[in-house]
Amino acid sequence: MAISYHAEAEFSSENKGIPIFVEGSSIIVGKDAFIVNSLLEYPSCYELINQSSGERHIVIATKTHQGIDISLNGYTYSSKVSDAQQYEYGSIIKSGADTLISIVKVNAPMPGLLKAINVTIGQTVNKGEVIFVLEAMKMENALKSPMNGIIKEIHAEAGSAIEKGFVLCTIGPIE
Repeated sequence: MAISYHAEAEFSSENKGIPIFVEGSSIIVGKDAFIVNSLLEYPSCYELINQSSGERHIVIATKTHQGIDISLNGYTYSSKVSDAQQYEYGSIIKSGADTLISIVKVNAPMPGLLKAINVTIGQTVNKGEVIFVLEAMKMENALKSPMNGIIKEIHAEAGSAIEKGFVLCTIGPIE
């Protein structure tokens, strides 16, 4: 029996919904069919062999509280995975959610140094656009806008130390 899943993974700056079908040791991702060989149990390491081209990929999958992180070719992609029914329910809920959102507060996900503020008050931003750069543990983290909207307030300055949970800005709907 085939199991149908739907995954939303973040590739560069845009989210793309990708249908995934799993049956035994075969997996279909979008239009590509793969044979899956388990290499290691922990971490979950797999070899994916593209059935049409024979191309081989090594993939490491790590379960998170929101879905699965997939490491491929040196890049890690976070994905939210749901079965077909959950995906349909989620689509219905998401279609009305954007109209219900009025103001969103963007919080710092970790403590660090605010390296850059890429927006100004009154600026229109798109969902997924990098609005802040936060340095934590010598790594720069791009903080992205969670929605399309207008920057209403900015509560921090570049170069300042930020605590986890600190409200960096508020974003309102496009009027």
